[in-house]
Amino acid sequence: MRTPLHHDRRTARLALIAIVTIVAVLGATACNVKPVRTTNYRRVLIVGDSLLHGSAWLEGDPQLIPELQPLLAAKGVEVRLVGRSATTPVENGWARQVKDQVASWDPDLVIAESIIPDDASGPTLQRLLLEWSALTYFATTRGADFWRIDPTAPVPGSYYDGLYGSRLPGLRFAQSVAVRRAAANRPTIVDLAPAIATCPGGRNADGLHLTIAGQQCLANQLYRLITREEPPAPPTTVPPTTTPATTSTTTTTVP
Repeated sequence: MRTPLHHDRRTARLALIAIVTIVAVLGATACNVKPVRTTNYRRVLIVGDSLLHGSAWLEGDPQLIPELQPLLAAKGVEVRLVGRSATTPVENGWARQVKDQVASWDPDLVIAESIIPDDASGPTLQRLLLEWSALTYFATTRGADFWRIDPTAPVPGSYYDGLYGSRLPGLRFAQSVAVRRAAANRPTIVDLAPAIATCPGGRNADGLHLTIAGQQCLANQLYRLITREEPPAPPTTVPPTTTPATTSTTTTTVP
């Protein structure tokens, strides 16, 4: 019988195999890069899955961009979101999407997020790590800063916790190592779990995807990290005041 510890060790071994391949393929060219940017961010590219795009199974599921874009636009920052719901970086070719966006748009910050898929084992895991490595390499070779959003743990006991909750620590470690090995400059790991966990009503019933309140909390936290400022307070709705109706009286004088 395979124990969780056995599975974690197997995951680590597969990660090492993938890392050796990564270094062999990308290591020879990783030195020909621009220096890390030092200016304020003006073009932010985000690549992610259903945590940001909304669940593919729920019609009208809340998304990140409608919440984040107006906040950043007020600071003169453009933002684009690529990737896709219900797919992994391998299935949807995230590395190619990032490469194309970097070539045509030249973002100065790339942020990547991926929920660990429930079938990430064996050859699938190796392909996933290689895709992450290529994505990271393409994101950073023109000098953009690179942030990796740490995979967010599902709510304990929820549907998604049952799918991959026990494997999350080992897979998170493997993903982190693959990114660090391939990055042209030291990537930043962003932990958004506290912002989501402390957001009232932030998760929907499956224990992982975000409600509109959750997307708003996520947008506010990304705004803080990107601009180093607090997000503006949401506008308060003041109920209209009504003027009490006046009753006019007519006095009749009897001669």
